[in-house]
Amino acid sequence: MMEHAKSMKIDFLVSGFDYTGFDFINYKLRVPVHKIPSPLVTHIPLLKHIAEYKKPMILSTGLHSFAEVKTAVDAIKKINTDLIVLQCTTAYPTRDEDVNLIVIRRIIEELDVLAGYSSHDNSVVIPAASVILGGCVIEKHFTLDRTMAGPDHAASVEKRGLELIIAYTRSIEKAIGNSNKELTSIDNASRKKYCYSIVAKRTIKEGAVINYEDLSFKVPGTGLYPDKIDLIIGKKAIKDFKQDELILLEYIV
Repeated sequence: MMEHAKSMKIDFLVSGFDYTGFDFINYKLRVPVHKIPSPLVTHIPLLKHIAEYKKPMILSTGLHSFAEVKTAVDAIKKINTDLIVLQCTTAYPTRDEDVNLIVIRRIIEELDVLAGYSSHDNSVVIPAASVILGGCVIEKHFTLDRTMAGPDHAASVEKRGLELIIAYTRSIEKAIGNSNKELTSIDNASRKKYCYSIVAKRTIKEGAVINYEDLSFKVPGTGLYPDKIDLIIGKKAIKDFKQDELILLEYIV
């Protein structure tokens, strides 16, 4: 299996459960990253031992409270800060209402580490959605047949499911953008077409004081937007305005 992964240019990882297992994985298999299963979160002595390998670590956190996870992370970071913590609910499969994806954000903000999601749910959307909250790793069980006997198969995905998770994740990554709400080039073109401008509701004679009743709001958005109406009310027209003509600041005083 390790050679097959290498031939496919995929990093081979395997989880251990005790000192002997992790030493074998580290010194014999020479894995590039250590994936630590959820039951070991409170095994602080073993976590410290793994941290001493000085390789990246991925810690799954099912079966444990946030306080227990914090204790584990604090212990690891004293030795090795190259750590990713995965939100996880250890149920096969996990109900949607038990996923609790928002913990990913809490992990990042309060533990100051990278975070991800270990997916035991039946969805191909939920794992992809984890990236919205800052997740940088998705762990998902894979099987050739979800109907096979065993605890993991029902919560696993087959080839098509994995393809969908990847596709949805890439799409969401593109869509996240940033927190700056700015206009795109498409927005700029569309706002002229769809937004409203302040126009004359009826003929306004030169010298007349403009009142609210003299105005209307119509597309396209090529003039003053309705939020500028206070700049117009009470001002005097210095030209005649025809019905539906744009009211522009240069023609009022």
